[in-house]
Amino acid sequence: MIGAGLAGSATAASLAARGWQVSVLERHAGPAQEASGNPQGVLYLKLSAHGTALSQLILAGFGYTRRWLHRLQRGIDWDGCGVLQLAFDEQEAARQGKLAAAFDPSLLHVLTQEEAQTLAGIGLPSGGLFYPEGGWAHPPALCRAQLEHPRIRLLSHANVLELRKAGGSGRPGTPGNCWPARHWWCWPVPPMCAVLQPARSCRSSAFAGRSPACQPPLPAGR
Repeated sequence: MIGAGLAGSATAASLAARGWQVSVLERHAGPAQEASGNPQGVLYLKLSAHGTALSQLILAGFGYTRRWLHRLQRGIDWDGCGVLQLAFDEQEAARQGKLAAAFDPSLLHVLTQEEAQTLAGIGLPSGGLFYPEGGWAHPPALCRAQLEHPRIRLLSHANVLELRKAGGSGRPGTPGNCWPARHWWCWPVPPMCAVLQPARSCRSSAFAGRSPACQPPLPAGR
């Protein structure tokens, strides 16, 4: 696996859980040193009111991510304090109303302005959509936890410069090394399960997670 950010760590953990021995090549000294290194991100569901397959996948992945977060230290690495999305105009309020009608209230529900202010503890210009299972997370903590699997080996300061094709198989090349194909496999990145909006930046990323029910079978572990 190339890269020890959210996508690479989640994919490595998924492979290791199936019995694969995984080597993760990371060019920095440790995991989550670039886009996944935001100190805090807001975690919530980004759904469609039309019941699409993507919404079902996001729901499954959100549950998977929440179960992973429960392995971390609550209040330090994450917290399920809920997320309030304000209805800043009539069009947004209508969109939120359709979402609330399409999903169970335990996932999301509309709050009036008064209810939203009571919940937030501050004055607000409007009500909005509340995600009671949402919250915030420290992405580097999640990456480190996923990489702690006994079948995962993190190789830091391994800067991949090229991918070489040899004998029908690709090999990632680092300075002074060419990793044999038997030690690495390319696999689709686990699907996005929720929006992770950095709390102190306009850059966006995603928590990567995969529900066991959505995972295709892999060959026997190596």
